[in-house]
Amino acid sequence: MVKRGSGAERQVSDYSLTCLACYLIAMNGNPRLKQIAEAQHYFAVSTRKNEMHELRLQVRLEVAEGNKQLSEAAVEAGVRSHMFGVFHDAGYLGHYALDSENILIYI
Repeated sequence: MVKRGSGAERQVSDYSLTCLACYLIAMNGNPRLKQIAEAQHYFAVSTRKNEMHELRLQVRLEVAEGNKQLSEAAVEAGVRSHMFGVFHDAGYLGHYALDSENILIYI
């Protein structure tokens, strides 16, 4: 039972909604209503956080693939396995625009 504005009570059904249903209701609701505006803000922020998380995952996958290619290049160039760490460090230093003289200092 819920109270109405007039003070009368009436019985209402209770529903469970999925996140998608809540999103669709909020995004298609009237933003002049405080609750709808807050829900729209919540979903906008949540969507942005999710996009950033997906972007970070994509960058991690690209870095992992780059490291794999770098290791393959090291093997082809004859770098011994105990020197892979130094080789990868030199790759990172090169990535950050150091010239070959400065990279050689670190090797």
